[in-house]
Amino acid sequence: MPFNLARYQSNLKQQELTAGWDLVKKSPIHVGYDKELLGVAKIGNQVVGSLFGSIDSKEFSFDIVVGIEWQGHGIGSLLLDQALVECREQERAGKKIHLFVVNQWMRDKLQTKGFQVIQNVGQKAWVMEKPETHKRQENHARQKNNRT
Repeated sequence: MPFNLARYQSNLKQQELTAGWDLVKKSPIHVGYDKELLGVAKIGNQVVGSLFGSIDSKEFSFDIVVGIEWQGHGIGSLLLDQALVECREQERAGKKIHLFVVNQWMRDKLQTKGFQVIQNVGQKAWVMEKPETHKRQENHARQKNNRT
């Protein structure tokens, strides 16, 4: 089933923005107030998945929402791949990658990508981070201190 990804809020049409947020209303996933819509997955003209992200001075996090009827078709994997591209860019900038995961499939997938569970939150939620990020942050801080 071919689908495409429209990326970055500045390139999204108002209809895509609205449809991306409408998916959240039908999902058990809570997208934080600090997140912005980074991209949507579409089949034809229909938005079937959304990628939300938040970047602050120290941290990057993201949420992925896929329409219930479209789950199991690889859309979440496509959006995860795009989120991980953003993660790599943010890691290079010395930011910590911190994720709150409420889906076992996503937890398992992220573990194959090097993320580790650092905290269990109830029975079906986890806080995950990528350990290399901490090493990069420490090295970045050390290099910065050595320059002064």
